[in-house]
Amino acid sequence: MAKTKKYKIDVEQNIFTHKSIKSLIANRKCYQDKQSEPEGSGGLIEAQEHITRIIECCSQMPDYLLPDTPIKEAIFRSIIANNNKPISATEIKNFLSNTLESGPYPRDISIDLIEKILLEDKDYGIIFDEPKSKYKSRQKTRKGSAN
Repeated sequence: MAKTKKYKIDVEQNIFTHKSIKSLIANRKCYQDKQSEPEGSGGLIEAQEHITRIIECCSQMPDYLLPDTPIKEAIFRSIIANNNKPISATEIKNFLSNTLESGPYPRDISIDLIEKILLEDKDYGIIFDEPKSKYKSRQKTRKGSAN
């Protein structure tokens, strides 16, 4: 049985040459949350702390995800709202369907389209979450204990 592919934001790697993943995530914070930060502290806050604040405050705001949000941006925001835990294209579709498939200009977002965007992402640091193989970890344990 094939495993469902899951994706997350790679907050460990600074894969961008022109922007940091921390600032990319921090820029998704709502006005209210940005105002509560001490001035100049944005660069000192870790990516996961920004994600936590977005989940606690900003993702609850009605303007966090609007019907006219570009699909790539909506996917990025849905991964953040999932606490950057590995998430599948189906789970993303379920998260987005109420917002993007309703409203004055509903959009049909297919799982295939979401999967394609996830695989081809070069702007948001989205990566395929490869589950750690039990076989590989057993091999490492054996090699480590043999020394």
